[in-house]
Amino acid sequence: QMTWAQLGQHAKPIMLANIHGFWDPLVELLHHMNQNAFIRSGFELSYGVANTIDQILPKMRKRLGQLEAREREEGAVDLQKM
Repeated sequence: QMTWAQLGQHAKPIMLANIHGFWDPLVELLHHMNQNAFIRSGFELSYGVANTIDQILPKMRKRLGQLEAREREEGAVDLQKM
């Protein structure tokens, strides 16, 4: 899903359900790749991390709202149609 987002195939929010730190190694790897310019400019990854089950939906709603606001500003695709 992250790759599809990088390629412009979708603009939906991506959330890692990092329950008990399961995705910590991936988050660390992505940070390391970004810090060392392994991820080219313009192809940065946009994702959220929820550390508890209760955080997932509120964080998804917040990220969706942020994406919708950015899409409105840019005059891009309506996320509801995706």
